[in-house]
Amino acid sequence: LDIMENQLGEYKKNFIIDFLGGIQSDNPLDNSKLILNRVEELRSIGFSIIVHPVQFIPPVEYDKELSKAEIIPGNITFLFNRFSSYGKTKETGLPFAMIKVAKPGILPYSYPLPVEISSSTLRYHDFNDLARILISLITDRQSVIDLKINALANSKHFSPDVIYNQIVAEN
Repeated sequence: LDIMENQLGEYKKNFIIDFLGGIQSDNPLDNSKLILNRVEELRSIGFSIIVHPVQFIPPVEYDKELSKAEIIPGNITFLFNRFSSYGKTKETGLPFAMIKVAKPGILPYSYPLPVEISSSTLRYHDFNDLARILISLITDRQSVIDLKINALANSKHFSPDVIYNQIVAEN
């Protein structure tokens, strides 16, 4: 949120941030009250931010909303631990979400990334790097179009027919 205010202010009419999945009040790593106050501050100066005030969004609704995204960003800090379920918890599910809805992503370099989606994923080192990437995407719409084309092609690597043919070829 600080990036938005400090580095993206002049572009605030050019994008919407959707905290799909909600801001969890029961997550000890999220200070939900602080985050929600920050969201209200940013809304008051013209940023468009959507927050879902629910603990759980049903999968059909989640997928419908996610498919509206142009790009799926990943947290700069993420936690893989014994409670993580690969492909299901927030951080581990990013590649699956990107593939499922055929959307590009922006992930930190430290995030393990399947090679099949690398051409539709931008990587960043820190917040300044992330801000630079976001500004580039906002000001160069063709780069977003190109990433979306790559994401669609990449998602086809995971179609049932492709996976079936890979399995058959290996046996």
